[in-house]
Amino acid sequence: MGIDSRGGFRGFAAGILLLWRGIGSYFHWLLIKLLDLWIAACRLPHPHDPPYGRCLPFLVSAMSQSQRYPVSKVLLEKEASRFAEEHGIGLVTVCPGLTVGAAPAPTARTSVPNCLSLLSGDEAAFAVLDAIESATGCLPLVHVDDVCRAELFAAEEGAAARRYVCCSLNTTVAELARFLADKYPQYGVKTNLFSGERLEKPRVCLSSAKLVKEGFEFRYRTLDDICDDMAEYGKALGILPDL
Repeated sequence: MGIDSRGGFRGFAAGILLLWRGIGSYFHWLLIKLLDLWIAACRLPHPHDPPYGRCLPFLVSAMSQSQRYPVSKVLLEKEASRFAEEHGIGLVTVCPGLTVGAAPAPTARTSVPNCLSLLSGDEAAFAVLDAIESATGCLPLVHVDDVCRAELFAAEEGAAARRYVCCSLNTTVAELARFLADKYPQYGVKTNLFSGERLEKPRVCLSSAKLVKEGFEFRYRTLDDICDDMAEYGKALGILPDL
C-alpha cells in the first residue's frame, strides 16, 4: 500500500473498530489479532505517548523497502487510535518480537525461516535476521503461544489502553547459533553466512515490563523453551530436511 493511501488505512481501522463495538467482548481477541496483523512490531512510541508521530517524517523520507513495513503500521495505528478516541474505545495493541515456534499455519514466511536460516543456509532469510540484529541491537524472541496468550490476556483482563511489547527473551545471532549448533548437531550451523564481528550480548533489550505489570506471565523464557519445537516445525514446512 502506498504512503499516500491514507484513506485505505482510515477505512480499514474504522471498519474493524466499528465491528468491535457491534459484536461485544466475546470476539475482542479475534479483532485484536486482526489489528495486530497491521500494527508495528517495531520499537516506536504508542499513539497515546507524547513522542508519537515524531518518527513518521524520518520513516516517510526513507521509503526504502525495509521502511515501508513500519510506515504502514505506524499510519494504521495512528488512525486506529484517532478513531478509538472519537468513539470511546480503549485501543490496546500487543507488539510481538520475532515470533517463533510451531503453529497451525501450513506456511511460514517470516521469523521461523529467518531463525532457521542458521541451519538451512538460506542466505536471503539470514540477511533479514542479520539486519534485525544490526538495526535493533538484539534478536527479540517470543513463542507464538505466548503471543496468542498475551492477546487474549489484553482483551479479557481489561488491560489499560496502550501499547504492550511482547518479548520474552533478548538474544543475539551468535547466541542463537551456539544454541542451535548444540541442539541440532545433525544440521550444523552455517558459519559461512557470518561476516565481521558478531554481538555476543544484546546492546538493547526490548522490555515487556508493562505487560508483566498487568499480570501476564510468559511460559517460554529461554532459548530451549522457545526453540524446542522449531526444527520439527521447520521440517514439516520443508524449510529443513528430515535428518
